[in-house]
Parts: sequence; structure tokens; C-alpha cells
Amino acid sequence: METLAAIKKRRSIRQYQPQPVEDEKVMAVLEAASCAPSAVNGQPWGFIVVRELEIRQRLSELILGAHRTVFSQASTQPVSGSELDQRMHDVYASLPQAPVYVVVCLHRKRAYVKQEFDQGAYLFDVESVAAAMENLLLAAADQGLGTCWMGAPLFAEADIKGLMGIPDDVTIFGVTPLGYPAENPGPRPRDPLPTIVHFDRWQQRAHDSSVESYDTLLGAAPQAAATPQTVEALLARGQESFTSGRLDEALGHFSAAIAADPGSASAYRDRGSVYYTKGDQKAAAQDYTRAMELQPQDSGVYYFRGLAHQAMGRLNEAVEDFTRSAALNSSQWGAYYARALVYMAQGQTYLALTDAGTVLASAAEPQLKQWAQQIKTQLGG
Repeated sequence: METLAAIKKRRSIRQYQPQPVEDEKVMAVLEAASCAPSAVNGQPWGFIVVRELEIRQRLSELILGAHRTVFSQASTQPVSGSELDQRMHDVYASLPQAPVYVVVCLHRKRAYVKQEFDQGAYLFDVESVAAAMENLLLAAADQGLGTCWMGAPLFAEADIKGLMGIPDDVTIFGVTPLGYPAENPGPRPRDPLPTIVHFDRWQQRAHDSSVESYDTLLGAAPQAAATPQTVEALLARGQESFTSGRLDEALGHFSAAIAADPGSASAYRDRGSVYYTKGDQKAAAQDYTRAMELQPQDSGVYYFRGLAHQAMGRLNEAVEDFTRSAALNSSQWGAYYARALVYMAQGQTYLALTDAGTVLASAAEPQLKQWAQQIKTQLGG
């Protein structure tokens, strides 16, 4: 697999098949981790591969306990009681099934600066281990394996170190399960490049001249300009125009991206969003359908098409889309809320209350929970 393909394929996987992972794949992943760059080649890392059933079970208990601490105490939006139990079940119920865990440690084996400069060197070592961890995740994706970089175990570091006999001078940096995925979540939303990229100084949004020339290239000879760089630049231009409210301009960029690469699911999805915002729900649904055909595991596209169907009054199709979205991504709480609205419009009170209750029990977004509560109040639930 090409490097960029592995980067874009990687997902945080929380559901695993019990199928064992071959030793050669585990070692290939760890070898990739050890190839990461590090300050003065200090290589301040260590890896514990956990396969033994009893240790895995105890480790998973500690990890789940750490996540409960995060959700109930450390979070800026803490939850408790049945709401906490529901969130833990929805997100982490299948995590103990992972056949392998890798505990990534920070082990400062070599001193390479004077003591008075050690605080800066410590940050160098943290950066080095982070690079190793990312190499591990990408190599796992390349091998067809799933991972989930978890920082919450740091809240249970003392217990985990005791379980594994980790010495005092070694710090737990992160933990990831490793195994064959039992789910295939779609990509998470990413901030458009124009909103995070600055040129020469902070907040200077001037574009690279090559990006500015893409529209001319595509207008003159779309197929000649059909390179991955061209399409990526057009998508970035379209996203910037869309977020700035320049909808016709965004429509042109996304259409140009489709002309350059008719197989770009992202271009169809983004153009569908522009059509939806402009009120052309039929065109939006058509673009979302094409995006789904190209990328059938993207839960977000099903959700967006459901919104378009809902706006057109095609309620049964909307329910099907929201149901599929939630099935692909159990944390797609917006799909549960939208489906609750459709059920309410159809007079299916029990189903509407059930979906609203799911949002209240599990969603993290305050606004979404407020809307779900309004449904329950309106229906007398």
C-alpha cells in the first residue's frame, strides 16, 4: 500500500474479530514503529506486546475504568449513572475482544543534554515516541489491522505499570489494541486545509500559485489536468468557498474536481452539501448517492442523503438512510436525532422517544442533547 493510501485508510477501531494476529504482522508493525525518527537517534521507546488472556482481560478492565474516569470526571461535559453506562457500552463494549494490545512506553535510555536543559529534551523524547506510535498505526493499516490510540490509560498508569512490572523510570505513553477490525467506520470530518494552513505568517491565507492556476487548467483541458494534486487543490478551494458562503463558486470548484476525477467520492459528497445548502435537494440526493456508490462505508454520506430525503418529504427513504448511517458508525448520534424527527412526523411516538433517549444517554454534544430533550418533552416522554 502507498503511504498516502495508508494514512487515509487508517481509522480508530473499537470492535475487533477474535481472530489471532500472525506473529510476522505484529513484528512488521513494531519494526515500522522502531524506524521512526528520534532526537539524536535516542530511540526513547519500548513496546510491550500483550497476548496472554489473563493479562489482556485485566488490562482491558483498567483501560475501561480509565475511560470511565475521563467521561465522568475529567471531561468538560461529565456524565454519570445510566448515561455513563450507555456511553461505555456503545463505544467500548467490544474492546476486550482485541487479541493483542501494544503498550507503548517512553524509556529515556540515553542522556544527551545537560541537566539544566532536560525539560526541553524531555519534549524531544515525547515527540520521538509520538512519531513511533504513528508509524505503528500506519503500518497496522497497511497490514489490514485495526488500532485505536488511547490516551485514557494514562489515568490508570500506576495500576498498568504494576500489572506489567514496568519500572519507575519508564512512562506509559499510550496503548492500542491490535487486531482484525469487526467494523469499517467512515472517515471523520477534517478541517479544510484553507482554514488551517498559513503562508509565511499566521493568518495569511494567500494561496500557492499552482493552486490558483488549477481552474484555468481544468477549463482548458480537464483530462490533462486530472492529477491527484489537482483534485485535492480543487477540493480545498471548494471547501474554502463553501465555508465562506460563496456557494456558486464552491459548486464550480467541486464540479471541476468531478470533471478531473469522476471517481472522487469526496467531490460528489461536498457538491451534494452545496446543493443541499442551496435548497436543491434532488441534486443533493443524486450526488450523495454517487458518493455512496464510490465509498459505501462512509456513514456521513448516508446521514446527509437522509437529510435531503427528509427535506423532500421522502420519509421512509430518510429512515433507511439514517438507520444505515447509525449501523456504520454507532457514534453517529445526529442520525439517531434526525431519525427521531422523522418518526415523530410519521406518528411513531415510541420509536421517536427511543431514538431521542439514545441521544440523551450517549451523545456528547450539548446542543444535540437539548434538541433530543425537546422531542421527549413534546411527546410527553
